[in-house]
Amino acid sequence: MVYYVAFYTRTKDRARRQNLAGSEKAGYIIKTFHDLGEEVTILSNARTISRRGMKPERIRSGTKRIRLYTFASWGKGGRVKDAINAGYGLLQLLGYMLLFVRREDTVCVYHSMGYLGLMALIRKVKKFRYILEVEELYQYIDANRSGYKKKEERVFSEPDAFIFSNRLIAEEVNLPARPAVVVNGVYRNRRRLTLKKESRVVRLVYAGSLEPQKGIGKILDIAACLDEGYELRIIGTGTTEDIREVTDRVRCLNQSGKKVFYDGIRTGRKYREYIQKCDIGLCIQDQTDIFNRYGFPSKVVSYLSNGLDVITNGLIQIKTSELAGYVNIVESDKAETIAAYINEKRYQKRNAAAVVRSLDLAFHAELEKLMNQLMIKL
Repeated sequence: MVYYVAFYTRTKDRARRQNLAGSEKAGYIIKTFHDLGEEVTILSNARTISRRGMKPERIRSGTKRIRLYTFASWGKGGRVKDAINAGYGLLQLLGYMLLFVRREDTVCVYHSMGYLGLMALIRKVKKFRYILEVEELYQYIDANRSGYKKKEERVFSEPDAFIFSNRLIAEEVNLPARPAVVVNGVYRNRRRLTLKKESRVVRLVYAGSLEPQKGIGKILDIAACLDEGYELRIIGTGTTEDIREVTDRVRCLNQSGKKVFYDGIRTGRKYREYIQKCDIGLCIQDQTDIFNRYGFPSKVVSYLSNGLDVITNGLIQIKTSELAGYVNIVESDKAETIAAYINEKRYQKRNAAAVVRSLDLAFHAELEKLMNQLMIKL
C-alpha cells in the first residue's frame, strides 16, 4: 500500500480550500503509483472554506485501488480557530497513521511546513518506507529565511527517497545521495476538446497565479508592446488585491488599443478547452527570485501537453530540464525585448506531444526503479 499525504482536493470539490496546480501534480503521481500496480490511499487535511464544519469523507475510484480519505474540518474563523483547526487535522492524521500504516507500506508526503516533524515522530513508531515530494523550498521565501532553513534541513535528513520538481532542488537537498526522481509537471498529453478557429490574430495566454512574484506584471508589460496581430488572454487567481491590480491594468491596456482579456479562473475540462483555443503559452518570471528558482512552473508542461508552443525567459530551472529543447527561450527579462521577439515571429513552432509521452514513460520507469530500491533496502 502507498499512502499519499497532502492537502489534496478533487477538482470538483468546491467546499474545501484548493491548490489546483498542486492537486493536479499530486493526481498524476498518484496515478503513476497506481499504474505500477500499487494500491493508493490519499490522506488529505484540506480544510473547508466555509464557516460550517465538514465530516470526514471517504471516496473510492472506479477501480477501487485509489481511495481518498479527507479528515474532518471545523469551519474557518479567526487566527486562533484556524490554528486549532490545523492542529485538529494533524491529530487525525497522526491517529489514522498509527492505527493503519504498516512497516511494509510506503508513505509519500507532499513537502509542507504543515507536517513539520510529524512524519519523523510517526516513523519512529511505524518504521514505514518514506518518500518526500519536494516541489519548492520554503526557506527561500523572504519572510521565512531566518527560521525555516534548519527546520527544512532536519526534514530533508529523514526520507529514504525523494521526488523533486527540478534538478536544482535535487542538487541542493539530496546530500548524501538517496534514490530520487525528477518530475517537472504532469506528463500527460491532453485530448483535444475544441478546434482552433482560423484567425489572423495570434492568441497568447498566461494561465497561473496572479501573485506579482509569478510574473503577471511583466506579462502585462509585454502586452503593452505587442503589435495588433496579437491578443493576450489571462486566467488565474490570487488575492482580491492581485485581481484588482490585474483588471485595472487590463482596462488601461484596452483603452490604449491593445487586446487583453482577464477571464477569471478555469479548472478541469473548462481550463483545457480554454487554453486549447490559444496558440502560445507565456511563462515569464523574475530570474533573481530564488524561491522561483527552486520550483518548476507547472504551466509550462500544461501548455505543452495541450498542444501550445511556449515562450519563456531564461529561467535556469527550465534550461536545465528535459523540456529545454522544446520551448522558446528568450535570454532577457526586458518586456520590450520579449515583445520584439514575439512581434518579429522569431519563435519556433514545436510539436511537444512526443516528448511529453517519452517523459511520461521515463517517469514511470524511474519511479518503479525507486520503489524497487526501497524494497531491497528493507
